[in-house]
Amino acid sequence: MPQQPKPRTQRRVGLWLIGGRGSVSTCVVYGLAGLREGWLEPIGLATAVPPFSALPLLGYDEFVLGGHDVCRRPMTESAGELVHSNILGQDLVALAAKHASAYEAQLRPGLLDDADVGFANLDPESARLGGLSPREKIAHIAADLDSFKQAENLERVVVMHLASTEAYRTPHLKLVFDAYHFGHDRAVLANLGEVAPHIAVVHLADRREAHSLDQNRC
Repeated sequence: MPQQPKPRTQRRVGLWLIGGRGSVSTCVVYGLAGLREGWLEPIGLATAVPPFSALPLLGYDEFVLGGHDVCRRPMTESAGELVHSNILGQDLVALAAKHASAYEAQLRPGLLDDADVGFANLDPESARLGGLSPREKIAHIAADLDSFKQAENLERVVVMHLASTEAYRTPHLKLVFDAYHFGHDRAVLANLGEVAPHIAVVHLADRREAHSLDQNRC
């Protein structure tokens, strides 16, 4: 008599998101909630179709999210901007509100780099942590990860770097400011005085409304 396959043991793996309040992390949080609850179809997800779907990969409900960020921007604000840009659906954001709140409670202050001081919504605790010595910074990050692993009874923690950019420290590296894509972004405009000295080229635009995902420049 052939042996029956043993049922797979439920696992718990942590995903620690660097840049945890940013747009990419926000998409991860709401997208995972949508897949977990069946509100989204796994369209374009390679592991959801053969041959990968036959592999003993983790299920959506086996991931636990946490992360670091240096700002205090509410998740609802990030999600609202993504809805406005037609990246997230309003229904999904409303349905996944509890998931987002649970994730936000897991976020910890990141380590603020000196070059980032002065931007809006920065966490004062992140600024304090940024003043630690290199060894103290490493110990603090390790302690956050270990605390997350122990508190959530996780098998392991995978760190995912989803922050948008790293601070640069050379006067020879300049930016191109694209008014088409960023001219409506209040956070960018609020910090324009800080960014202006680092801009080399400005790409002007004549649109009247926020851009969409479509190629609507004509």
